[in-house]
Amino acid sequence: KRQAHGMIELSVIFIAGGAGLQLGWSVLRPGLLTRRAALAIAARRAIIILIGCVPLLVIAGTIEGFISPSSLPSLFKYAVSLLSGVLLYAYLLLVGREQSQQ
Repeated sequence: KRQAHGMIELSVIFIAGGAGLQLGWSVLRPGLLTRRAALAIAARRAIIILIGCVPLLVIAGTIEGFISPSSLPSLFKYAVSLLSGVLLYAYLLLVGREQSQQ
């Protein structure tokens, strides 16, 4: 069967992995902070990142539950996968940027 949810799901796995690496880095290289303080700061950031991943997993689960097992044509499933990936990365790369003053 063709899977239409892979783009979002794999991206969330990498994002969560990055949050975990951030925790490890704060312990290994705390800078001028104590390891405990650096870990607390990194944990707050990691929790925010992981909370942001929850809606993405809900979307991936919805796609997996309704589109992936359906008898829809493979081309449609690929289109859903591509569109969801494009929308996700457009959001991640473009939202929150300040408009440049010209």
